[in-house]
Amino acid sequence: MRKSFAYFAKRIALIVTALLIGLLLYFCGQLILAKNRVDDVALQVQRLPVATNPSASQRADRIKSWNRISQTSNAPPENTPLASIWRILKTKADAGDAYSSCRLGMELLRCSLHDKFEIKAAERNEKRREQASGNPNATERDWERINGLQNKYETNTAVCSGFQNTENLSSDQYMLKAALLGHEGAMQFVATMPSAEILMSPGNLDHLIARREYAAKFLNELAYRGNQSALGELAFIHAGESWWNRLGLKDMPSISYSDAAVYALAMDLLHQQHIAADPSMKPFSMLNFMSLGKHLSASELEVAEAKANQLVANFPPSSTETESRKALIKNKPFGADSRVFMCRAQ
Repeated sequence: MRKSFAYFAKRIALIVTALLIGLLLYFCGQLILAKNRVDDVALQVQRLPVATNPSASQRADRIKSWNRISQTSNAPPENTPLASIWRILKTKADAGDAYSSCRLGMELLRCSLHDKFEIKAAERNEKRREQASGNPNATERDWERINGLQNKYETNTAVCSGFQNTENLSSDQYMLKAALLGHEGAMQFVATMPSAEILMSPGNLDHLIARREYAAKFLNELAYRGNQSALGELAFIHAGESWWNRLGLKDMPSISYSDAAVYALAMDLLHQQHIAADPSMKPFSMLNFMSLGKHLSASELEVAEAKANQLVANFPPSSTETESRKALIKNKPFGADSRVFMCRAQ
């Protein structure tokens, strides 16, 4: 009896080991395929007649040029049904249009999430509506949230209805292409935002690979453009506090409180400019929030402040204007899909 039990236990152990090895080999194979897809996107961009790696002296001209292109690219109106525009967006994206690539990537993600999540969310929201209807204590905010989510569901249903992804277009690949072409919203998406598609499909590793390869490069480029999210992220990374974003990423900088202070102070200076233009904004200090002052001497803080002033002085004008994507997102209707705003011209 003991021999029989030991025999079966050994067989089960061998089977489990073989399954684990098979799963590991499958995962490694998927990683290699994802890396190849990411490299293919980069190769496509390199073959386009677009300067994707300009020198610092060329950066301002490229930003101005891209803004002109993005604002005059005859883009389809927002919330146009994807079935009627995806071929137009794909043609322009494949030809190197950054906005079209971002827009297509976001619309693909939007409809993927709608099909897999928002339909069930709408059913839950309808139950909340029924509960609120019978609750005299339901607040105006409760109804604003219920109606906003319903409007978002109806809008996305109209956008995604009739679209079939017959060509297996990947939102991650088009977002990476837009980022490599210099689109700020796409760079921010790749560098700082996890892909919801990874949660839905464990086999889709393109976003993770793209983040590993390009996050550091995109964050630095965004910081030179005056992107507040990138400035804050780099402050945390240099201070060693953003361990999750450092995990497994290439070219991450070493920990330096002095460098962290430069990005934090630059973010504070930019915020002060926004407050001057819009007094309704609340004061905020990233330097104080991160308590960086306790790690640096007075002279080190003085040097960091000088570097921050120099960095801010080189920001493009759009980074200090209130009529930017940030203001558009801030003023968007409750329940509106923020992904629509991400690809708007900076």
